[in-house]
Amino acid sequence: MHFATALQRAGVEAVPVLAWACGGGREWMVSRAVEPATGVDAWHEASAADRRGGAHRRVEETSAALAGMVARMHKAGIFHQDLHCGNILIKDAPAAVQLVLMDLHRITQGRPTRAAMAANLAQLLCDRYDFTTRSQRLRFLKHYLEALGAGGTARGWQMMIDQSASRHRRSIRGKRDRRILKDNVYFARIKLPRGWRGHVVLASKRKFPASAACEATFEVDQWKSLL
Repeated sequence: MHFATALQRAGVEAVPVLAWACGGGREWMVSRAVEPATGVDAWHEASAADRRGGAHRRVEETSAALAGMVARMHKAGIFHQDLHCGNILIKDAPAAVQLVLMDLHRITQGRPTRAAMAANLAQLLCDRYDFTTRSQRLRFLKHYLEALGAGGTARGWQMMIDQSASRHRRSIRGKRDRRILKDNVYFARIKLPRGWRGHVVLASKRKFPASAACEATFEVDQWKSLL
């Protein structure tokens, strides 16, 4: 509730919080549904594959709107510790782009230093790196700096963001490596006759345009039968 109020003061639209409580080792929040809307990650990937006129322009408008949203958050000292496009919704509206921030429990507040802002932007860079060009990322950064009103050059900011992104990737890949060794919806450990052991893929979390492989799903029994 506190973060929803802080975001509202900063001019950032967030999921409307109706009630919240914490106690006895549990925490819960009730929010109003944001609909019709789509996650920006799914929307962006569909729009990038859309060859119809106007799709590219809509992507550029959304990128500029996203840059402005993040800049307003940072100016107010608000940081989303899981800043990726899956935690941002885009409302289905024919006119201006409307973005809504989700997962408010991952928000923190602190001093808006350049290092903190660059680290937060690095999360967004890592999320969209495979779906954007270098020119698109630079245009996003320029929109962000204009909205932030901060000093420094785009190149200097880019270097800070790239350094933070490198650290963030190592952390994320380490977590993913550890996830591979467990049983979950994406991976499983299997035992086969004669002492063979292994790890198999069940499904892909990331969906890439024009990739048939990432749409495939498997069952443990299928792998056992095959192997």
